[in-house]
Amino acid sequence: MTLHEYLKANKIKGYEFAKTIGVHKTYLSGLRQGKRWPSRRLMLRISEETGGQVTADSFLPPKEVQDESRI
Repeated sequence: MTLHEYLKANKIKGYEFAKTIGVHKTYLSGLRQGKRWPSRRLMLRISEETGGQVTADSFLPPKEVQDESRI
């Protein structure tokens, strides 16, 4: 599950979750849009706060995109 999907499914406002994990709301927006990558420490925090529903793998590009980059 992506971070965006998790927040939407649980009706959590981005700014609320950003405060919970200790980042600015614009940084969280970048994470949700796939424009930013969380640090290892932040990824652990996100995983903890989401009960393991959002994992590090959810921040990787889709498999099709990964396959294209190998060409």
